[in-house]
Amino acid sequence: MISGSSDIRNSGGRFQPDTTEERTGDFESTSTRLLHQSASTDWRPKASINWSPNHNKNHLNGPGEEETEEDGRKSFFSKETAKDNLVNLATESNSESDSTETGAGSSRRLLQQTPAAPPTQASDSFYLLEIKRGIKDNEGVLSSWNSSSLAANPRAYCSWLWVGCNTGDRVVSLDLSDHNLTGVISPEVGNLTMLVSLNLSSNHFGGSIPSSLGLCRHLEVLDLSRNDLSGQIPSSLGDLKNLTSLSLALNPLSGNIPPKLGKCKRLENFHLGYTNVSGTLPKELGNCISLLHLRIYANPHLTGEIPSSLGSLSNLRTLELFRNALTGSIPSSLGQCRSLKRIRLFENQLTNSIPTSFGRLGSLEYLALGNNQLTGRLQFDFGGLSNLTRLYIQNNQLSGEIPLSLGSCSRLAVIDLGGNQLEGEIPSFFGQLVNLDRLVLRKNELRGKLDFDLSALKNLRILDLEENRLGGKFPESIVNCSSLEELSLQGNEFVGNIPNNLDLLTNLKVLRLSGNNLTGAIPPSIGYSCRRLEYLELAQNELTDSVPSSLGNCSSLVMLDLSENSLSQGIPPELGRLKRLEYLSFSVNKLMTGNIPPTLGNCTSLKELALDTNQFTGSIPRELGSLMNLEGLYLFQNNLTGPIPDSVGNCTKLKYLLLGENKLNGSLPETLGRLKQLEKLHLQRNVFISGEVPWSALSNCSKLSQFVAMRNSLKGTIAIDLGAAFPSLTWLDFSRNHLSGPFPSSILNCTQLELLRLYWNNFTGELDVDLSKLPNLRTLHLSTNKFSGTLAKLNLRNATNLEYLDLSNNSLTGSIPDYSSSDTILPSMKILTFRSNHLSGEIPDWMWKLPKLQVLDLSRNNFSGALPSDWTRLVALTNSSITGTKKPDISDGNPLRTVTYEQTLVTLKNRPLDETYIFGYYTIIDLSNNSLVGVIPQGVEELQGLRALYLTGNNLNGEIPVSLVQMKNLGILDLSVNQLSGDITEFASRLEQRSPAMEYVNVSYNSLTGRVETTVFGMEYWLPNAGLCGRLLRPCSTAEAAGPGEYHDTADDGTSFLELVSIVAFEIGVSIGALLVGVSCLASRRLRTAWFYFPKKRYRQVWPNYIRNRQRPLPLRWEGRSETSSSPETLSLGGDYSRSPSPRS
Repeated sequence: MISGSSDIRNSGGRFQPDTTEERTGDFESTSTRLLHQSASTDWRPKASINWSPNHNKNHLNGPGEEETEEDGRKSFFSKETAKDNLVNLATESNSESDSTETGAGSSRRLLQQTPAAPPTQASDSFYLLEIKRGIKDNEGVLSSWNSSSLAANPRAYCSWLWVGCNTGDRVVSLDLSDHNLTGVISPEVGNLTMLVSLNLSSNHFGGSIPSSLGLCRHLEVLDLSRNDLSGQIPSSLGDLKNLTSLSLALNPLSGNIPPKLGKCKRLENFHLGYTNVSGTLPKELGNCISLLHLRIYANPHLTGEIPSSLGSLSNLRTLELFRNALTGSIPSSLGQCRSLKRIRLFENQLTNSIPTSFGRLGSLEYLALGNNQLTGRLQFDFGGLSNLTRLYIQNNQLSGEIPLSLGSCSRLAVIDLGGNQLEGEIPSFFGQLVNLDRLVLRKNELRGKLDFDLSALKNLRILDLEENRLGGKFPESIVNCSSLEELSLQGNEFVGNIPNNLDLLTNLKVLRLSGNNLTGAIPPSIGYSCRRLEYLELAQNELTDSVPSSLGNCSSLVMLDLSENSLSQGIPPELGRLKRLEYLSFSVNKLMTGNIPPTLGNCTSLKELALDTNQFTGSIPRELGSLMNLEGLYLFQNNLTGPIPDSVGNCTKLKYLLLGENKLNGSLPETLGRLKQLEKLHLQRNVFISGEVPWSALSNCSKLSQFVAMRNSLKGTIAIDLGAAFPSLTWLDFSRNHLSGPFPSSILNCTQLELLRLYWNNFTGELDVDLSKLPNLRTLHLSTNKFSGTLAKLNLRNATNLEYLDLSNNSLTGSIPDYSSSDTILPSMKILTFRSNHLSGEIPDWMWKLPKLQVLDLSRNNFSGALPSDWTRLVALTNSSITGTKKPDISDGNPLRTVTYEQTLVTLKNRPLDETYIFGYYTIIDLSNNSLVGVIPQGVEELQGLRALYLTGNNLNGEIPVSLVQMKNLGILDLSVNQLSGDITEFASRLEQRSPAMEYVNVSYNSLTGRVETTVFGMEYWLPNAGLCGRLLRPCSTAEAAGPGEYHDTADDGTSFLELVSIVAFEIGVSIGALLVGVSCLASRRLRTAWFYFPKKRYRQVWPNYIRNRQRPLPLRWEGRSETSSSPETLSLGGDYSRSPSPRS
């Protein structure tokens, strides 16, 4: 819903409640109305005051009933609105039929019963002057407090402003509230022993609360709220036996709540909100038997359980313990507090079920238990809660169905059960609760149709049922809820059309229908009648046709989201009239065409414009440069052409500029340097963006975190200090451009960098890359450049977060550095490829210890040495559940020909965009085309997660381990072009059992022997191995072993008798058939003519053209790049088989 906040907003010197449970203006309580009425009345004593029955009658004791939740941590202890923010609870009590005399009323009784004490005016005046001495009076409000007036009249202090005396000239009232006073509260205040009321609220007093206040034994009202008082609450306040009202709210107090306060038997109002007190709620508070209002809320360090002793407070009317860190169950003893009208325990960590005893609280009007961890079903009987008007139990873990007894609470105005696990259908009694103002059942597991009549809900303003499993047709009776302001049905399974008579809801401000299966057109009538509409969200449906131009009449629109539908045609230019529009999205409609209307430049309030993933054409309008408030411009994946307009630089608040995957051309405008708030600049896959990058101008974009310009035609060098220009840079992707020069070492100053992709450019020189300077780097892709030299300066020791390292297709030489002295090396590495370089030496042992490795590609180098004996150290590859995300395209016997390790840019649909890179690969080990020697060791079968193993083109010898077939996920095995030997009869037999899971096997060009009866793979994958025989190969001799389960009655040459008979019969049949066809042709004249006519005709057509073409020069034809050089994606992952002919070469 619109108001997700729970706060008190300070507006114009007056608090306006907007709590988690309720919105501004909803069912304002008596105390809140009186709060606003009293705001215009200056109730403070202005002149000499003797104690009278009317003195301090508007004294403020605590926050109003509707204003207890501050938005305001930012104005945590502000004093500007003190008078308007602390409500006189006595005033609230006077509005109730059974009001009890409190506060100043009790003071009056005490003073009338107390005999006049002997005059001690000299003492009280002295203490008042001592109190003034500790105060810094910024506004001169204490100017009347001076000793000179006492010289003429010793009793003059009773005439001082803000001081009240009794008939015995003793100070009984001191009210210095809301005077912008600073300083400290003097301990001398404790010597005003006849003090009955002390109000120092809404100032800036610091220091601690003086413990000497415990000497003021007649004190009844103590209000120190809204100051900067710190330290602990003095336990001496528990000695104030006559105390009826205590307010210490909105101070940075600390320490525990003194259990001694339980001695205050006459205490009626206790207010302790927005402090830093800690510890637990003292159970002794249950001894304060006169308590009417207990408000201890918004103390984040207050923990423990709610004391069950509070159940003995039989007079308690208000219990507010919200926004603490209370745990445990709600005590069932609270059901004994039959006078309770308000229970507010929301935003704690309370658990277990709601006590069934709550069903006996017949006076209860307000129940707020939201944002806890309550579980179980709503088991208590709502039938006894006839006075209940507001019910908030949102964001818990309640289950079961909505109880039918809730329907008997006919006075209910607000029901919020959202964010639970309620199930079943929505009961029809909701349609009979005629007083309903708000019904919120969002984010549950409710199902079924909403087919009961809602026409009686004339007062309903908010209906929020989003993110359930409701289905059926759109509930048309909703249009009779004439007061409806917010309708939210998104994230359900509603079908059918949006009703055309939805325009009857003329008060509608919010319409959210996203994430359903709605079809048909958007009713144009919405734009003609719903003129107050502010939020229109119809995304993720199946809406068709064009966007109604009448939406341009909804002048109050703030958000218009029509994304992820099947809308067609273009954007109506009339939308340019929406001056208040902040969010506009047509993304992922795919059928939307035409130009982007320049009139959108008139929507000067726009903060986000999302038109991505459509078919928009034309250029980017220059008028968009008028959107001075724009923060996000998403135009990627369209067919836009032309250059990036210079006017984009006028959008100085722009944070996200995503223009990738279009057909934009020209150079990057220098005006991009004006975008000092820019965080993400994506220009990928435009191809035609050319020229040099204006690095100098872009260096002004110091907040840039992602700069993606892959697959363009940019050129030049990176000649600036990238670390100084872009200290927040996390992505830098200029792959597949024409950049040149040495590796830009200033990149190493970008300490936040996570992804660096410069592959397929023309960078040269040695790789001097100390990755220890890039501790957050996850991807380094520098393949297909012209880097040379050794890897000696490539420091990988501290690259603990590196997951992807690709240096393939360069001219690197030498050996891979040995990091064996390091305890851990590349612990996060998933993809490591040095393919197609000139590296040599043995493969270092640390490469076989990478625990998360999924792809290792060292092919097409000159590595030597033997394979490792222990493969279990490749922990990730031993996991049989590991899978890839992209299936290779296996065609023409060339598996993985089109698979690369290149990452794919993915733009997610949610806003703000959270782009990420994903990998498209299988789990692979490719060591092909090197000079490895030795045998294939036992233990390779431990790599149960491996999908492809390439060892082709080496000098491996020995036998092929049969255990390779036991590798659960292995689908591709290439052992060709080696010196392997031995009998593979059992190996071949088990291969046939693995079919079709085994997609490709090649053992050609070895010295293998044995019988191969499988026909799954063609014979070219077994030849030339002179010692092999079988069905697809040469016939096996009698001396060669028969395969398992074969019939042993063979001829002398090893061929079975049945096979010989079949061959002879087939040859005889073919000969007889050919003879019959020949005889028929010769016997029939028509067949003879047809047989020779067509070849003769074709000869006459072709021969003259052949003679003419011999006289012409041969045409020249551009062949382009070869397949192996045109794209790193098309580079074969297998070997080139340069040693001997191969079917794959």
